[in-house]
Amino acid sequence: MMLLFLFSCTEDPQIQEVYQSPVAPTNSVLDMATIESRIQAAFEKGLPSPITLRNLYGSFLSQRESWCPHMENPDSSNWHGVWFDDCSTLDGYSFWGTALFFEFTDPDWTIEAMASYELVDPQGFTFIGGGEYELDVVPNQSWFFRVGGTFTYDPYGGWFSERGEASLFWDAVFTDGVMQGRLDGGVGFSDIEFYFDGVVVDDAVCDGLPQGAVMIRDESGFWFSLELSDCRACGQMMWNGEEQGELCLGTQLQETILYWRAEIEAGPE
Repeated sequence: MMLLFLFSCTEDPQIQEVYQSPVAPTNSVLDMATIESRIQAAFEKGLPSPITLRNLYGSFLSQRESWCPHMENPDSSNWHGVWFDDCSTLDGYSFWGTALFFEFTDPDWTIEAMASYELVDPQGFTFIGGGEYELDVVPNQSWFFRVGGTFTYDPYGGWFSERGEASLFWDAVFTDGVMQGRLDGGVGFSDIEFYFDGVVVDDAVCDGLPQGAVMIRDESGFWFSLELSDCRACGQMMWNGEEQGELCLGTQLQETILYWRAEIEAGPE
């Protein structure tokens, strides 16, 4: 059963401090090799992106008929706007739920989207959306995005096939082409979760290698902390001040941020 996402006018969600259990993890639970493998697999699957979500949503709504789904603006000739429906097109696309999507590209690129839907393609695969995402790009000056909720579509693979969740915030400014950015919030996969607490990226520092605090939770349910510092891609995973072993994820995170940057610089399709 799908949980309906209700739209409301609320302030942007605030980053919350991650709670650490006072109960110590046991050695039998903590398997560093397994955690390293899951971290690598997670980053290979990719972190969520508002542009990827926008393109996937557009691939469905571009197949709409004039009567399905029913747009709030009856004169709408594209897939921007608000709809609420339970219908199927003659080409075999089904739309159930409701969504809001607006996009502006001149002079700045802005996307605002809210989702509570199940969209089914002619092959029977379902794109489930429950949450919201936003993008604000001022060319050569700044860009900001956030992704919150759960979005699932198996044919896309990666994070979309994980039925994971996200509450991710990325904010960057540019000075003479040099980017300074900050990553906050969390993203969950089926077997591992990440929480980024003020992870900064500066093109002019550490060759752009992310630096800052990362929390990691594996299937044991315990949160472990990792500090990326001194221009290193690795750090000691800690629990209550005790070293648990070294983990490396700075390079994978840097590659993810470069992917986001390439998406944004490419502009809307």
